[in-house]
Amino acid sequence: MGPMQQNTCALDLARPRRTDRGMIGPRRLEGLAMFLAVCALAAPAAQASPHVAVGDVTDELRVPTVSFAALADKSGGFDASVLRDAMTTDGIVAVTGIPNFASLRRAVMLDSARCGAEAPASRTTTFEDGTARRTFAGITRGVDDSRAIEFGDVNAETSCSDPRFKARLADFRGAVSSAAGAFASRMSELFPTAEGQPLLWDFPHKTAFRNLDEVVRAAEHLEHFHAYHRPEGAAAAEPDATTIDLHADQGLFIGFTPGLVVQTSGDASVAAEVAGADAGMFVVERPDGTRARADFGPDGDIVVFMLGDGVDQIVNPRMPEGVRLRSAPHAMSMPRLARNQARMWYGRMFLPPAEALSEPHGVTFGELRRRAVEDVHEGGGVGRGLGCSRALLENEGTQCKDNQMYCWMRCMDHTPAINPKACEDKGLKLQCLSQRNQVWRLEDSHGDYNPTCSNSNDNVTPPPKIPARAGTCNGTFAPFLAKESYPNSIELVKGKFYLQWRVASGVLEARMAYDGVVGWMALGVENPGGGHNGMNGAKTVMGINDADKDIFGAPFVGTGVHEYKIHDRLSAFRHWQTPLAPANITGAEMNVTACHTAMKFTTAHAIGGEPLHLADNGKNVSLIWAVHPDTFLKGYHGWGNRGHLVIDFAKPHGHKAWKNPYGGGGGHSGHSGHSDGGGHSPAAGDDRTGAESLDTTTFSVIDHSGSRGATTASAAALLAAALALVDLFAIVLEY
Repeated sequence: MGPMQQNTCALDLARPRRTDRGMIGPRRLEGLAMFLAVCALAAPAAQASPHVAVGDVTDELRVPTVSFAALADKSGGFDASVLRDAMTTDGIVAVTGIPNFASLRRAVMLDSARCGAEAPASRTTTFEDGTARRTFAGITRGVDDSRAIEFGDVNAETSCSDPRFKARLADFRGAVSSAAGAFASRMSELFPTAEGQPLLWDFPHKTAFRNLDEVVRAAEHLEHFHAYHRPEGAAAAEPDATTIDLHADQGLFIGFTPGLVVQTSGDASVAAEVAGADAGMFVVERPDGTRARADFGPDGDIVVFMLGDGVDQIVNPRMPEGVRLRSAPHAMSMPRLARNQARMWYGRMFLPPAEALSEPHGVTFGELRRRAVEDVHEGGGVGRGLGCSRALLENEGTQCKDNQMYCWMRCMDHTPAINPKACEDKGLKLQCLSQRNQVWRLEDSHGDYNPTCSNSNDNVTPPPKIPARAGTCNGTFAPFLAKESYPNSIELVKGKFYLQWRVASGVLEARMAYDGVVGWMALGVENPGGGHNGMNGAKTVMGINDADKDIFGAPFVGTGVHEYKIHDRLSAFRHWQTPLAPANITGAEMNVTACHTAMKFTTAHAIGGEPLHLADNGKNVSLIWAVHPDTFLKGYHGWGNRGHLVIDFAKPHGHKAWKNPYGGGGGHSGHSGHSDGGGHSPAAGDDRTGAESLDTTTFSVIDHSGSRGATTASAAALLAAALALVDLFAIVLEY
């Protein structure tokens, strides 16, 4: 019942094939740079073909702009619509009008072209299209503490040692910091978390990072100065070749300056801007899947901010229902340059704080980086995935123990029944398989894989989708919902999913109804302090639509409603598929029609032995709920289809509409599709006309993405909120 898995660390599909490695400077900087290069600079864009050909680019995106003065203005006159729409539509915006930035950027890019050619600490990497990239890197802590860049052992005559260059470099980095600080602060204002919950906590849960601004100001961020060029001896690039394929940056966001073409002398001691030169094609994949060439406009005084995959892992799970920031998949093709020309580029990747806890791993982000760096050093410059959750990395050099096999990016132990000899005795092979008997490969990330004896030759395919409903289903949900009359109901997913109930003679009669066909739905009692926001270890009533064992595969349990205890640590359904006995529920039904799904059950006092306090007036019960409407997979579900409730069953509640977490009737400014009211009426006779305010002392709908904030005075609820950190996966390290 955790969220849909996301690949949080994937090898850049454009990762250089050759690397001439040199010292970057202090060990910490080298470590952070290596970690990002191996584990966090780019993740393949989900569900997208990574290669971008010119023919694929069918549109042009004029990147939205906001002025630096307006962004930094605290007088209250800022028009938020442009920034809000940009961040939820394409995930990219340009900050314009930064004082003196145009000339400063130009001077620093020219200086960097000269210094990068001379600095021993610079790294040169070569891409498949023959492009070489020379880089030096730096670190800025927070938004204004830029650490001195180590260029290596340079003498006083080099351009890197020029005090004028160092002064301009400091001013340039300071200007970027000013823009980044204003951007992060404004983002925190425009996109508050649901119920005011923190984005992250430190370890051990003493300091909360409440919003993006606090996250950014507490972390160290990596800066890159790149010079892309065609080295001597390199073959001419293929026409319209892609240099960096489609990917999403793995940080929270990146701030960068558009490319600038410079021309250098033979020894790179002199550099000049090539006025009007094409700086290449920067392509953004839009939400509808089309690829558009980004137009940054004619001005050179901009810093572009683009959201990375980190917002999907950290920020979006904390957003209110209906609010989702867009990480921006993008690609780059080099322009046709002469041998003495280079495309200069600067970027700063904004990362989570080193001391912040990554809940799926149980360690801090800093520890993940340290492990990744060790892995890179031990692997001779190539990481093997250590410290990168769901890392789609090469396993070259990975050495598992004799009693293990490499499966799903890790070494998994043999068992008495599953080992090479046991499999051979059965005429089978030891393979890494999914629950659908499909063979895991390095390019496969999502799923639940384990060592298995099998001779399967099937590659991994996406779980089969639930077929689309017929058009005749339109308009039929309201009668289905009102078929049985309940005095209490809560709209869990706007217009789609409802919990209905009554308490009579000390017995709870409950029904969950969904406008569509689902794979499963569930209602349970939260386990305070349990993993995944109180899910692990929780007792739950789960209705499963599993009519055909050939549709999805193991574990096949058939259609029905049962009580379960979710495993204390392992989230995959196979780990807790046995129903609890004796059962507390009676009269359980799973009603699946061609248009709708409903689950019913009755209980006199408890779910899985956990009391519901049906007669204890003033006694709140913390519940969790979820529904999976996409596939028949019994393992995870998408964003917006889960949450928490706090209910006093001894009190009447009436009919509670879905509550807009931003207040007002129709969602916050800049978004559509969030109209007043709650879609279908949950019961006949409900005449509400708008979203009803909810009494959070008795009932609260928590962030449907599964993130959790403190919403009641319950100490248990507060504890659960404190432990609900970065809920990225439903299945984490399950072996």
